[in-house]
Amino acid sequence: MSMLDSFFSKGFKAAKCKTLLKLTIPRIKLLRNRREIQIRQMRRDIAKLLETGQEATARIRLSKQTETGQRSDARSHLY
Repeated sequence: MSMLDSFFSKGFKAAKCKTLLKLTIPRIKLLRNRREIQIRQMRRDIAKLLETGQEATARIRLSKQTETGQRSDARSHLY
C-alpha cells in the first residue's frame, strides 16, 4: 500500500502512472499465462485419471481445482 500512498500523496503524476502501467501490463499477462498453463495441466491430469478408471480421485482433484478458483471446463470431463 505504500506504493499507492506515495503515488497519490503529492498529486497525480502522469509520467509515474505511465511507468507503473508499463510495468503492470506484462505482469498481468504473465500471471494469466501461468494460470492457463496450470488449468491445462490439471485438465490433462483429470483426463488421465478418468482413462485409468480412477473416477474418485478425479472428482477430488476437480473439487480442489474449483476450490482454488481455477474454474474451467474440467467438469465436462466427468459427465
